[in-house]
Amino acid sequence: MTFDSWLILLLACCGACVIPGPNSLIVLSHSARFGVPKTIWTMAGGMLGFMFLMTITVLGLGAVMTSYPWVLDILKNIGSLYLALIGLRLWWSIENDMEYQVDHFQGFSVYKLFLEGLISAITNVNALFFFISIIPNIINNDHNIFLQAVECSLTLGICEFCFEFLFALATVYFAKKILKPGKVFNRICGSIFFGFAVLLQFKQY
Repeated sequence: MTFDSWLILLLACCGACVIPGPNSLIVLSHSARFGVPKTIWTMAGGMLGFMFLMTITVLGLGAVMTSYPWVLDILKNIGSLYLALIGLRLWWSIENDMEYQVDHFQGFSVYKLFLEGLISAITNVNALFFFISIIPNIINNDHNIFLQAVECSLTLGICEFCFEFLFALATVYFAKKILKPGKVFNRICGSIFFGFAVLLQFKQY
């Protein structure tokens, strides 16, 4: 991959990471409820999931998947159901104090946080289509395709982690000043998750 191609990839990845999506909302919710250090596991899961999507796209498997609509329907339905379940759990949560959540963690293990970020990322069909749209303009077929897959995945993963980390820091800062995490905050986040789940069902590919 040439340096010019890598710059295009870097700009595309930064642009994609800035746009809010389900993973950003999960990071927002977790950082406000559990604090930034524990939310790093959520970010790691999302980063790994998006790196996986990028890797299969570069290797050509992403384009193969899009030729089978039933595969995309399965991913879309799993992603939609998962977002709805997260929203339902948040809606009925009785959490009402940020310090309590950070100290006691409410039974959440870092594994669960990692898994939420991972599942949300790998079922993100929009991200898959975005990667498929930019990769043909970046990949050089005369160079080692596996090395380019590693370059693309690492670039995306680092961008995703850095932007989500900044997003988590901003969430904690503004949550303390504007809206303290509690039942109202959780129900707002839960409603947005439901909104993402419904929109995903109506999305046509």
